[in-house]
Amino acid sequence: MSRIYFGGLLIFLLAVSSIAHSETLKGSAKHCSVPPDFAVSDGEGLSPEQKRFLGYFSGYWDDQLYHTLLVADITKDGTASAYYAWEAYAGWNIDRPGCTRFKAKIDDGKLTGTLRSSAKVKYWFSDPDTLTGEYDRRNRVTPGIFKRQK
Repeated sequence: MSRIYFGGLLIFLLAVSSIAHSETLKGSAKHCSVPPDFAVSDGEGLSPEQKRFLGYFSGYWDDQLYHTLLVADITKDGTASAYYAWEAYAGWNIDRPGCTRFKAKIDDGKLTGTLRSSAKVKYWFSDPDTLTGEYDRRNRVTPGIFKRQK
């Protein structure tokens, strides 16, 4: 009987943990496999230019592909730990949602990085809560607009 109780309790705790964790991640970022102790940094010690990149931004590449950028941590030299998440979109032959972690750099008001697919991404602020972005793969550049998620 104690095995059944313990097994049930374990399943319950995992379910509660999963629900709480999924509420932390927003937009397409819910597909990200982040560490259990994941948290967005408070940005202490960063310049205002750097600190404003911390958090979640969601929107569309070319008004078609839904994307979430999650910037979790930034060091004083401008190196950022970020997650790039996307939804499925048949129009671009993307058959499932996904997420990848990547290193980025903040320099001259822009956050730039290279994804595993060798695509280059670049984001900059067009207003206090909106990032404008460019997704460049093989010199084909796709624009995007991404709003800060609270």
